[in-house]
Amino acid sequence: MMALSEAATGQPAVVFEPGARPPAATEPGVHPTPGPIIWFNIGGSSNRPNRRSVGWLGPGGSWDLFVQTQVRPLLSQGARRVMLHNPFGHEPDTSMQFDQAVHALDAQTHWLTTGFVTAWHPVVRGDYTDGQPVEVICYLGKLHDDPDFKPSNPLHEPAPFWLARAWQSLRPPLEAGMSIAMDASSNAPEDSPQHRLIQMLRSLGVTVYVEARPYKNRPHLFGMPVISRDDFWSTSDPAKNPGARPLYARNDQLRGEIIRILLPLPQTAEEARRRIHKIQRDGHTPALLMPTLNALGIRNRELLENTPPPAPDPDQAPAPAASQPGS
Repeated sequence: MMALSEAATGQPAVVFEPGARPPAATEPGVHPTPGPIIWFNIGGSSNRPNRRSVGWLGPGGSWDLFVQTQVRPLLSQGARRVMLHNPFGHEPDTSMQFDQAVHALDAQTHWLTTGFVTAWHPVVRGDYTDGQPVEVICYLGKLHDDPDFKPSNPLHEPAPFWLARAWQSLRPPLEAGMSIAMDASSNAPEDSPQHRLIQMLRSLGVTVYVEARPYKNRPHLFGMPVISRDDFWSTSDPAKNPGARPLYARNDQLRGEIIRILLPLPQTAEEARRRIHKIQRDGHTPALLMPTLNALGIRNRELLENTPPPAPDPDQAPAPAASQPGS
């Protein structure tokens, strides 16, 4: 159990009771559990703005129904890590925001927050996996340029409001016992509010992931676990792409786990297997959108019960010029 005092947040004390977590992956080769991460793209699964771009939880749906029908079958087949991308949705045609849970409440889309903790806490605690904890990563949007956190906001004193809103945004996943991933956080200066929040979470025992490859001038992030699109990981690799050398850290400088989301989505089963094997051969963890792989004819058990042997990678050509993550 962890508590934040009124002095720390500018609000009444908040107490979180997170579930058990696997150990944080902060050293080379350390992985919380073997096997891939099951990736659910929640916000962005619909083009309906009145549903905050969420398609997974349809009419009459709930987080409990989602867990029972979509998550538990995968857990029974061996999955032990799950990533929820934008679980509280986001506004269309805008950057993904960090305070999605607050916006979901403001938009009267209470079905995105109601029952979230009670549905997910048993997953994290291991109730469906014979007591073995499951890591669930809550992937939230950008914090550093979220307009609701800008110091220029005239309605609030900047420092206490900023921190209070951050904890309000984090409360549902923390109470469920989840890890936290922050979009576009790999260039956070050491003295920035974003990095101070990362350090605060880590001091409370929360595993925090940055996205994407850390910048070369941010060595304080080199020990952090990283989440990146698979294609961006390649284009941002200074060893493969000379255009990335002025910007990004080398692979050998990074000491945390590297999670690579299988994007862009593969078009064939052969392509999917080849790319997954490449990620595994690099010592990294693939994050997989299972319905896409199922549609290509790949069964869940092939990925969750067995680790296929690495296949030769025929594509050794230099990657195209790097650019900053656009998410």
